[in-house]
Amino acid sequence: MAIPVRNVYYLLSYAWRQFEYDDVVDLESVESNEIVDLFARILIDGTRQLVRRGLDRGYRTESKKIAGVRGQIEFGPSINEMLFQQGKARCRVDELTHDVLHNRLLKATFQHLRRVRDLDDDLRAEIAGVLPYLRGVEDLKRLSPLLFHRVRLHRNNRFYRFLLDVCELVARNLLVSEETGEARFRDFLRDEVQMNMLFEKFVRNFYDREHDGFRSTSSHLKWNASGDDKALSRLPQMKTDITLEGTDRVVIIDTKYYQKTLQSGWQGGVEKVHSGNLYQLYAYLNTYKVHRAAGRIVEGMLLYPTIDHELRLDYEIDGFRVQVCTVDLAREWREIESELLDIVSVESVIRKFAQATNTER
Repeated sequence: MAIPVRNVYYLLSYAWRQFEYDDVVDLESVESNEIVDLFARILIDGTRQLVRRGLDRGYRTESKKIAGVRGQIEFGPSINEMLFQQGKARCRVDELTHDVLHNRLLKATFQHLRRVRDLDDDLRAEIAGVLPYLRGVEDLKRLSPLLFHRVRLHRNNRFYRFLLDVCELVARNLLVSEETGEARFRDFLRDEVQMNMLFEKFVRNFYDREHDGFRSTSSHLKWNASGDDKALSRLPQMKTDITLEGTDRVVIIDTKYYQKTLQSGWQGGVEKVHSGNLYQLYAYLNTYKVHRAAGRIVEGMLLYPTIDHELRLDYEIDGFRVQVCTVDLAREWREIESELLDIVSVESVIRKFAQATNTER
């Protein structure tokens, strides 16, 4: 499945809850389907917007030789350099500067992207035009994903958040040759671990934003277990990917991102639903019903991206409605939205029972 770069942008926007850039990033200008081109486009357009707003600045403490006294005097160095006799002093002063960590990370990401061999040449030229805006920002020796966790943003500079999330994704997937310095961007869309996390966050936040009938959360469930404290402490955490809670319905969704939707079956060669996924969902449904249902109908769903099969399987298992569905992330975005809303709608339940009734007749 080849996910269009436009759809990757929307996946990231929902997963990170960042929607401020919809009118900033010119997705129409991304002609290729290379992820690295999409990220370059986001960072270029976003940085230009930052420049129009004014690049963020912060205070940095520096040791300076100045006339008079300002800040905190460094007596030892001032005496050693005989500065007092000259009416000067070495002081530690706080200077307002653009040379802050989030600007350094932005600049370093641009410098690394320029070396990616698959980057569109026009985008490479645009990066060269953006870098002068960051002239006063120090170069980072290494673009490490760990550095992003040291950035502290607030309400006045929150516009950096999406850009830094993109920068971190670049840092985690950029492979740089030590011999040539040339960089290659790893296709994270084929990385099941990264995409599983992204897909889960996207679906949860999509329903939270787009479906008024449900509150979308990730629920911590309590095991219906007894034992001594030591034994109970060894139980694994039971946490749903997504729990859609409504006034009369609860839909527990377990998302998985696999390169192969179904698992091979030895019984007649028929491919099967992943058994571990179904067992896990069944445990969630039973536990939720015991502890938290409060009279509401509890349903379950396994949701996968469409890879090699489009699935709309509907079961009743021990009184629970259980769906196994796929969503085609390669389709037009409006179709994806409609598909996600439809599979959890009341109308889909009505259709199921209507079909069952017709079959019985």
